[in-house]
Amino acid sequence: MAPNAFSAFLWIFAAVAAALAVYAWGRRPHPSAASLSLTMGCIAVWLFAYGCELASTSRADMLFWLRVEYPGIALLPAAYLLFAYRYAGSRFSLSRPAAAVLLVLPAITVVSVWTNDSHGLYYARATAIESFGLQQLELIPGPLYWLNLVYAYACLLLGAVILFRAARSISPRLRGAAQLLLIGGLAPFAAAVARAVGLRPFGVMDITALSLPITTVCTLILVLRHRFLEISPLARDLVVDRLDHGLLVLDPSDQVLDTNPSLAEALGDATPVVGRSAKGLLERWPDLRDLCKAEHPASKDVVVTADSNPRTFEVHMSPVTDAAGEIVARALVWRDVTEARRAVEALKTQERVLRAQADATYALLESSNPDDGVMQALAAVGRVLEVHRAYVFEDHIDPETGAVCTSQRYEWVADGIRAYIDDKMLQNVHYMPDFARWYETLSQGRCIAGLIKQFPEKERAILEDQGIVSLLVVPIVVDRKLWGFLGIDDCRDPREWSDSDASSLTVLAAAIGSAILRGRALEEIRKMNATLNERVAERTMDLENANRELEAFASAVSHDLRAPSRWIEGFSRALDEGYRDILGEEGVRYLDRIRAASIQLDARLDGLLRLSNVGRSEMRVVRVSISEIASEIVDELQQRHPDRAVHVHIEPNLWAHACPKLLRIALGDLIENAWKFTAPKPDARIGVGSASVRRGTSERPITAFYVRDNGVGYDPAYAHKLFGAFQRLHSESEFPGTGMGLAVVQRIIHRHGGEVWAEGALGEGATFYFTLPESDAGVETDGEIL
Repeated sequence: MAPNAFSAFLWIFAAVAAALAVYAWGRRPHPSAASLSLTMGCIAVWLFAYGCELASTSRADMLFWLRVEYPGIALLPAAYLLFAYRYAGSRFSLSRPAAAVLLVLPAITVVSVWTNDSHGLYYARATAIESFGLQQLELIPGPLYWLNLVYAYACLLLGAVILFRAARSISPRLRGAAQLLLIGGLAPFAAAVARAVGLRPFGVMDITALSLPITTVCTLILVLRHRFLEISPLARDLVVDRLDHGLLVLDPSDQVLDTNPSLAEALGDATPVVGRSAKGLLERWPDLRDLCKAEHPASKDVVVTADSNPRTFEVHMSPVTDAAGEIVARALVWRDVTEARRAVEALKTQERVLRAQADATYALLESSNPDDGVMQALAAVGRVLEVHRAYVFEDHIDPETGAVCTSQRYEWVADGIRAYIDDKMLQNVHYMPDFARWYETLSQGRCIAGLIKQFPEKERAILEDQGIVSLLVVPIVVDRKLWGFLGIDDCRDPREWSDSDASSLTVLAAAIGSAILRGRALEEIRKMNATLNERVAERTMDLENANRELEAFASAVSHDLRAPSRWIEGFSRALDEGYRDILGEEGVRYLDRIRAASIQLDARLDGLLRLSNVGRSEMRVVRVSISEIASEIVDELQQRHPDRAVHVHIEPNLWAHACPKLLRIALGDLIENAWKFTAPKPDARIGVGSASVRRGTSERPITAFYVRDNGVGYDPAYAHKLFGAFQRLHSESEFPGTGMGLAVVQRIIHRHGGEVWAEGALGEGATFYFTLPESDAGVETDGEIL
């Protein structure tokens, strides 16, 4: 063997190709690595063996190295085609039939070359001739040679087309790498075509083999300059760059391996540069540093402010591991969840507002002191709407001038805010002329809202003196006349009021108006009772009218609040079904809590409506059988709960004068309570009967009916809460309910002129007694007794 310049040249590039093959093999997790390793291995074998052939001095040696070349020559086109598929992102899966098709001809080629002396199918003759001062073989092709040549051209051409089509669709950032791949692939193809058409610039020397160093150099540049097999394949542009979510890939030393345009759009100037440290990014958001230290998938919320527009991103980190399980990178996906978080917060706020409305309405309905009720309502709405001041003004006539004035009557202020309830500046304020706009607008039932700096100059003077930046005012209407107004202030921020804010305040204004009217009626009745007994009946009628109006209002509010409550539940369910993946675990937990609270609110509204209906329903008193009603109720319970084995004893011939409809409601609540609270008892017992009892200091016994059970009982220390509305002595998880049943029972018994009380102990059951009149006398009716 006599090495020469040509053989040395080929051996050098064979070594480079072999090194690239080893490098690519070490990057096998990359989808293109294995096929590239095979391709460069084939090139290394071809270049090395061809260099040895050019250094050989005998025909036998040249034939030997020719045969060594052919595993690389035969396999290279198939390896290149497979690499093109992998790199372009095709989901090419090499099945066994496909492998057979690709490998059968290269295998036949290799075998035929090594056995050609016996059949001559690959080459008819191999002649040693001198060219460029070197002994070289010139082959006379046989039929298998031409078959292998067509196969090789087809594979190389198809691979080049695949890479060309992929290169056209990628971003300019990756186009240089794609062009190098295309040049490296086209070089041997062009050389093979030139040899086939008779172009031989180096005599009989194989120019296809001489073109392979070009492919090797292109691959080397890809590895050294473009960090090929470290960042991403060509197809990442078709997937990663078009993701709606931002992507940031960091190595274990926090060097940036990859990003995408969505991340740049989200972070703006803060977007890290590929190949540089992400230290600045991690220092700006410390939560990200903690996230990058995690060894398991984790998520954090990050608020990014760009162009004064804060956006919330859920950053999900997923570790990337190698075959040994070591973390080689961390992928951070930035998902914009701003709208989802806002939707959840809006639902939570709306739920709080509706609850505050219900609580405020109930406080106004049940409070014996209207002033306390109004203050509780103002505090509830002020806190839930997060305002600094809430107040009520009452309109009146100036006795001296006859002009319409308004004066502040109630005020709630947040901590740190000055109160003006005792300020004479807000007493006897004349609407005309400075606040004529207010009187006209409120009289038409419309609200006044906005930033104080945008109000007319005459109005701003008195409003700015109170430190108000933004306000919302709604009219309080009583008997279709303007009574005054209810307002809320923001004393720090230029707040824009929503339709929901105005709606919440309007509902509260109506409730306050009814409560104030009721309070006035009560006060007038007290005064009349002290002076004129004959006017008691008239004032009592006023009080009853006020109570009926308030109960009717409670009924209306219950209906009005039901729709928003169901909207919350419906929108929460839709958000859960359509955006569960976006919201994340914490967002889903918030939705579940909102839906549970909405269902509980709906139940409370049902209870409030029942309590209101019981107070307003017509009573038709007749002689009724308590025994028969109780039996019907028990039969219904046994049908609804066939799995319960409850021993029920009903005393026969229990009679009373009562309204059958209302008595059935009261007995139903008492017996259903007994049924519910005996559930934990294996030997549940319920009794319905009558007994002779003494009440208070009276020594005269009275006949009382009772419903007795051996259930869980109650703590006597809390007996005073038993008949209160929305009062519960057991948790919702133990025994579900609204806490309205016993309040309804008490209202019904009191309408009949009777009493209701309870006796019991914790774990020993309970007995509920109630009395009913022995005749029709003293029973509250709507003017008709049967």
